[in-house]
Parts: sequence; structure tokens; C-alpha cells
Amino acid sequence: MKNLSLGLNAVLLIAVGVLYYLHFSSKDSSTPVSGNAMASDLKIAYINSDTVLKYYDFLK
Repeated sequence: MKNLSLGLNAVLLIAVGVLYYLHFSSKDSSTPVSGNAMASDLKIAYINSDTVLKYYDFLK
């Protein structure tokens, strides 16, 4: 049982290493937001949910 666990851990460690290499070796920048150029296009909204719920019953 110990040998099975050791072998499985070795295989998983190799798989993680391969995935790490594949992830960081690609030169494709397909991230949706990269750098400051696209970050300025983002909009942030803030909602006071307690106020919305308070006046929801008033409106209804």
C-alpha cells in the first residue's frame, strides 16, 4: 500500500510539473484584462443592498 501511494504521488508531482511548464511557457496573452490599457475600461458599481431592500417594500 505504501508503494502505491508513493508511486501515485510521483505521478501527480510529474503531472503538476508538466502543467506548470505548459502554463508558463505559452507566449499567448489571452487574458481578458492585461496591463493598464484594458483595466481602465472596467466599471465598478456599488450598491447599498440594505437601502434597496428598505425602499423596495415602500415602492411595492
